[in-house]
Amino acid sequence: MGDPVGRLAELAGPPVHKEVVENEFGAQVAETWEYRRDGKSLLITVKDGKAQQIRELH
Repeated sequence: MGDPVGRLAELAGPPVHKEVVENEFGAQVAETWEYRRDGKSLLITVKDGKAQQIRELH
């Protein structure tokens, strides 16, 4: 957590999908990057150029 996105891309490669996270006014506040590994999806929230949250979906 807190690693710069360059390091994330270096370790995990490019995400299969990116989605913009907006606030109630439509301003971009973060991005969600999706990776697929071993039949699972990893959703990584990127904010201010750093990984902020990691969620695993089965």
